[in-house]
Amino acid sequence: MKTLALILALTTPEIVDRTAVVIEHGFVDADKARVIASKLREQKIEGQGRELADALTKAIQSIENDGQLNVRFDPARADEPLRSADEIRAQLNTPMQMRRVPGGGAAPEPEGIGEPRMLEGNVGYLKLDLFPDPFSAGDAMQAALAKIQNADAVILDLRQNRGGSQPMVNLVASYFLPTNHGELLTSRFRNMPEPRVSRVVETPTRALEDAKLYILISAKTFSAGEAFAYILQQFGRATVVGEKTRGGGRHNAMVPIGAGYTVSVSIANVEHPKTKTSWQSTGVVPDVATEADAALDEAVKLARK
Repeated sequence: MKTLALILALTTPEIVDRTAVVIEHGFVDADKARVIASKLREQKIEGQGRELADALTKAIQSIENDGQLNVRFDPARADEPLRSADEIRAQLNTPMQMRRVPGGGAAPEPEGIGEPRMLEGNVGYLKLDLFPDPFSAGDAMQAALAKIQNADAVILDLRQNRGGSQPMVNLVASYFLPTNHGELLTSRFRNMPEPRVSRVVETPTRALEDAKLYILISAKTFSAGEAFAYILQQFGRATVVGEKTRGGGRHNAMVPIGAGYTVSVSIANVEHPKTKTSWQSTGVVPDVATEADAALDEAVKLARK
């Protein structure tokens, strides 16, 4: 009977190939996708399990500076059959939907939503480490915001925010913008002829529409966390405090290829409707630069002025 280590070793070349297939047929820029896939296949990549996943991630990102391009390994799923290249191509050559949360699937509610509290000076504070799927955590998010809806100023702490769902970004942003505001972000997918436009949505209360808003960011803030900060900053609605973010300005999909491996691939570029730019690679630059650990104190001082 073959051991798990032997099985993994035997499938290493196939894992490299399937990863290249995902990028070749899924990455948002078709020309770059072919280059990345070709260069990846040329490299001598070895390892098993997480070691191989890390080696693939390092190789990919040495070719294309994109934090959304990575490979993950789950040993609990190592016995799953390896998907064929044809299966993966068939999936990726149809219009793709952006993933909801890192790792794929719906987030267990209400993951990532901290306990809201009121600080001295009628300042509301809420820590968001994730923008979970609104279908599973929308009620929890609305309940959290309701507890600070009478604040004169609000601090949203995204310093540990690792990303999540664009629809949840839209929902939370809508609390701080007028209902007739309209567009928030435009997403352009490789395999969709028309862009997807994120817009302001209805919220249970408009009490926060005029509250001063401060958003805390750090070098760990990524993806949807960056989207939220960038959207409101560029509309002049929020003051962003902290450190420059990581620069994950594309939507991605999680594509399982079997044997416990999943490839994260960037499937859409995004664009702010006002600036026609994004934070891809450059990160979100704070309005008030400070070390991450000092960002909350700085925002509190600003809010109380």
